[in-house]
Amino acid sequence: MQGNGKKFYFIHGYEFEVIANFGFITIEEYEGICQHLCDVRDTTIGKLESGIWEALHPRFVGKISENHHDVVKSILKRPEDRMKELHSIENSSIDRTEPLLEPRNKIEELAMSPVARSIFIGGKPEETVIFGHTHSPFITEDKTVINSGSWVTDNDFHDTYIEIDNTGNANLHRYTH
Repeated sequence: MQGNGKKFYFIHGYEFEVIANFGFITIEEYEGICQHLCDVRDTTIGKLESGIWEALHPRFVGKISENHHDVVKSILKRPEDRMKELHSIENSSIDRTEPLLEPRNKIEELAMSPVARSIFIGGKPEETVIFGHTHSPFITEDKTVINSGSWVTDNDFHDTYIEIDNTGNANLHRYTH
């Protein structure tokens, strides 16, 4: 998408998570797992798989090799808990619509690196990358990377959105009721 000569590159954002946290699988394998989970979620098979997972997953933790233990431990947590752990802050009243100057985790580090964006997701250095997935909103000072955040209320900072005006200027905002 272009706005007054400015270029924007929109992606979901899970690509950064796969690269940062799941080095033992490819993005395609991750997409396959996600697609399968979405396809069977409300079916009898999906409910059966969920029941089996609930019963067995604690036993897997002790059998994981040391190299993958932290990754698997992270996968076993609910996504909301992983995000809270990754993005916990002492003062939740901080207005995170202010520019983020330094990445807080590996996902943001990859997103904020023009080289990493170019190599891993195909984004060009002159494009503003806009993504979500982590539900942790931020905008960089130069406005080249923006995470839209989420309306999910279990994150400390939520109800955020991105506005791109007619001149191509993008900003992160928090919706106030």
